[in-house]
Amino acid sequence: MYDVGVEDIVQANNIPNIALIEKNQLLLIPGVKVKKEVPLEKLSEKSLDFSWPLRGEILSYFGEQKDVWVNNGVNIRSDGGEKIMAARDGRVVFADYLSGYGETVILDHQDNFFTVYSENGATLLVKLNDMVTKGAPIVEITSNGGPFLHFEIRKKGIATNPLYYLP
Repeated sequence: MYDVGVEDIVQANNIPNIALIEKNQLLLIPGVKVKKEVPLEKLSEKSLDFSWPLRGEILSYFGEQKDVWVNNGVNIRSDGGEKIMAARDGRVVFADYLSGYGETVILDHQDNFFTVYSENGATLLVKLNDMVTKGAPIVEITSNGGPFLHFEIRKKGIATNPLYYLP
């Protein structure tokens, strides 16, 4: 609403754990001089909320470094054979193999947010330009023996911590 990143709000308010923010909590929004009035029903539209694409143990968190790469999302364990669901309504803007990611689907949510879903042992269930709804299956993890989903949320092309947006 104010075009201020979640990370900036967390830092300005010295919030140690984003998951502990409560409804109606007073927060300083850096750089804001004028309060905006927003109808509450607009903020509560369920189609705008992100949902988990897969339930499972988080193997690697946003920002963790392993060898020479830094994780731009979260890696979630899968048992194989599971379907990955769209975290929000969107349009498929990429559905193919992506070097360094494996089989990958990228959704454009039409509001400067994109989500990235990737796994080397996966079957893509969507194709370029498909419109998908939140909760629709988009990828099936087919490998077993340690497969996982790599999931990213990008705002204006910049990777952000998915845990800031997931319930």
